[in-house]
Amino acid sequence: MVGVSAWDTESALGGALGGSLGGALGGFSPGAFHSLDVRLTLPGAFFPQAGAHLADFLNREHVPITLRRAQEGGEYTVGEKALRKKALLAGRFTDSGREAVLELRVGPKFPLAEYLASFHGPGVSRRALLEVVSIEL
Repeated sequence: MVGVSAWDTESALGGALGGSLGGALGGFSPGAFHSLDVRLTLPGAFFPQAGAHLADFLNREHVPITLRRAQEGGEYTVGEKALRKKALLAGRFTDSGREAVLELRVGPKFPLAEYLASFHGPGVSRRALLEVVSIEL
């Protein structure tokens, strides 16, 4: 697995991919997507009770969702009012205590950075692993 952080992704990845990103991404413009399916893996030592914390965090951010708990995890129920906010569109999670895995469908206004920052500690957000499973433009 390789991770790349760069503002100028065209220059940073162009050579690594053997050409321009423009062909691979078509008419993509940053921030212009309908939804993303993501898998967020959070170590329990840095992100305690991450699944329940997301529900509490979003409710504080005026995105009213309900958490329905299940064995070692839960599912988020997102009502019409919350869907209009274009933050969390659907999701579920498992939490073993050692790590939480959140499988989420998010919209363009999902406050990921703010959610990760709501767990206290210097650089804690660097401990999160975010995988983009699919994107709907």
